[in-house]
Amino acid sequence: AVGGMGAVIYTEVLQTVVLIVGGLVLLWKALEEVGGMDQMFRSVPEENSHLFQPPSHEDFPWTGVMFGMPFTSIWYWCTDQNVVQRCLSAKSKGHGRSGTIMAAFLKILPPFMMVVPGICARALFDDEMKANSEGYNVAFPLLVMRLLPSPLLGLMVASMLAALMSSLASVFNSTSTIFTMDVWRRIRPGATDHELVNVGRLATGVITVLGLLWVPLVRQLKAGLYVYTHKVMAYLSPPITVVFLAGIIWPRANAPGAAASLAVGLVLGLARLLCEVGMPSHPAQHPLVLTYCHSNFLHFAIFFGWFSLLVLVLVSLLTPPPPRSRIEGLTWRWSGAGKSVHLRPLRREDEDAARTYVDRGRSVLMRAGQSSDTNMSSPSAMDQSQAEEAMDGWEENDDVDQDACVGLNAALTVLLM
Repeated sequence: AVGGMGAVIYTEVLQTVVLIVGGLVLLWKALEEVGGMDQMFRSVPEENSHLFQPPSHEDFPWTGVMFGMPFTSIWYWCTDQNVVQRCLSAKSKGHGRSGTIMAAFLKILPPFMMVVPGICARALFDDEMKANSEGYNVAFPLLVMRLLPSPLLGLMVASMLAALMSSLASVFNSTSTIFTMDVWRRIRPGATDHELVNVGRLATGVITVLGLLWVPLVRQLKAGLYVYTHKVMAYLSPPITVVFLAGIIWPRANAPGAAASLAVGLVLGLARLLCEVGMPSHPAQHPLVLTYCHSNFLHFAIFFGWFSLLVLVLVSLLTPPPPRSRIEGLTWRWSGAGKSVHLRPLRREDEDAARTYVDRGRSVLMRAGQSSDTNMSSPSAMDQSQAEEAMDGWEENDDVDQDACVGLNAALTVLLM
């Protein structure tokens, strides 16, 4: 109600359909204009036709993509408010999971809808884009204006403008939500809905002004918009990714360790960003300064992420561990049976109920062992039925002891492997 999330989602769903259809039509028209995939690759420099670039590549070396980009990708897809808020708005866990899986499949399309048309644009309009003050940032709009037929052209341009406004609306919505719910309500716990709405509007106005003031900095970096966004993420997101993952898989991680990692990471990340903007590279600079301020941004993200993890681990170990009651159901620990290792949530239950679930798991495991001599990959119908019955009883219970999880997990691992 504070930010109008429903309107944003409905608008984006409609735009997604139009943009996907238009993008696929644009892919077809671009390849047709160039003369096919083979002619497209022959029309551009050889270094632009390789997926994996050498470690010395200026923007996207394969080492940075493989080991540095996970820090930025996990931050965006698992913790960014724009994405998380859409999952939280689902009607149920099943809807949220289905939407996430569908989004993962849609992420297969960008190489065909953006990368290939971009290569075609360079083959067709390279000289024109070099002469443009915006450079290769105009590649996609140029293709749309030159190649799409009139009816689809108008619809595509309208959808692109609407998508731009919708993206801004998403940012404004997320900003107002975070500030009103996570900051203002802590300052004023008794704030009314009317007050929260007004505060959200004020936060939206402030972030709009800050965004306008940030535009000169974008131009100062002298990089394409895609490279710019990845640079900013590489300088700010690794500490958030580290805290997120540590909070899930390491029960010993605590609030002081997370706060120290985020604080140190924020200072180091902003320092790198300011150095890149205000300190041009010069051979006479100290090697450490050159490495810190002017190394590849994805390589910087690798060392930045591991340093943030080191800070989190050291501070967590030097301070008291979090109470068990604070991490139950939220933090995971390693558990498993035999050679199978799985992650299960920390939960509890009274001893009698826990023993019941362990016995169920053992019973299924014993029956699985009896059928292992014949065909382990295809368990009998009775074994499968018992496994599902045990799992149903496990899932219906909100609190299950860790030993029960291990017992059931062992049985199901053997049955369903």
